[in-house]
Amino acid sequence: MHLSIKRKKELKETHSGTFDDYSYISAMLDKVVYMDSHDELQVQQFKKMNNKRLKSAKKEQEIVDEEERKEEEKNEKLDAMNERTTNPKEVSIGMTTEEVLTEGWGRPIDINTTVTNNGKREQWVYKGNKYLYFEDGVLTSIQY
Repeated sequence: MHLSIKRKKELKETHSGTFDDYSYISAMLDKVVYMDSHDELQVQQFKKMNNKRLKSAKKEQEIVDEEERKEEEKNEKLDAMNERTTNPKEVSIGMTTEEVLTEGWGRPIDINTTVTNNGKREQWVYKGNKYLYFEDGVLTSIQY
């Protein structure tokens, strides 16, 4: 039994898709039983090609999933920062800049930066003449 021209065309046209597509194809090919050794060889070649595409699609899906996870994490931080900006909470000496942004006063109106041989110093300016002072990313002083 030989593969029909239509079947060969269908096999050739299945050359792009997602991880789920290739997983489905792989599962269905495992269920197929052919009598003729020539057909079996073509199916085995197709299975091999499909498995390569399956691995490639899986890697691509993992990359997409990781990018989506990072984007979601970034959005959560932005949401927390925006919430703190509109509803500030208490800050304390020793907090990092990220902690102040997401857990303290939120985004400042302005940031004044000084870089010296001893490190980086920042003054964060907030509404109501409030200031936070950081040395190398750590809160060292609060001015009301």
